[in-house]
Amino acid sequence: MSVDLATRLELLVSELESMYPNRRVSTDAYLVNEPKIEELRRGLYSVVSTTGRDYRSTITRAVDTGKHGVMIIGRFELSKHATGSDVQDEELRMLSEIKALLNRSDLPEELTGGELISWSQSAQVEVPAGWIVFQLTFLEA
Repeated sequence: MSVDLATRLELLVSELESMYPNRRVSTDAYLVNEPKIEELRRGLYSVVSTTGRDYRSTITRAVDTGKHGVMIIGRFELSKHATGSDVQDEELRMLSEIKALLNRSDLPEELTGGELISWSQSAQVEVPAGWIVFQLTFLEA
């Protein structure tokens, strides 16, 4: 199966929006770089394509069997009275949300086979704000 990568990203956005309607979700990185405070209060996800790799091709086989790297960047801001552990708890809540998405058995075909490769979080250095970055890989790029 050859997958349209832009379609995959839009489907990720759509599925996250339907699962977590209180979050702001987009394929625009402006959410990370220039978020509005009301979006930060809701929590936001930016879904961006980052890599393609492990392509194989032969004379008889098209070059469409690689892996697609996707980054999901989560950001939020809690109340000014939030503690570091409050921020960490929200980051871990976002981790649970991404895991729940990937564990669904009813995802569109373009999203099946997605793997959470790694994640990094703010380490409480920006309280009351926080962030968490997820590295995902999908087969069939």
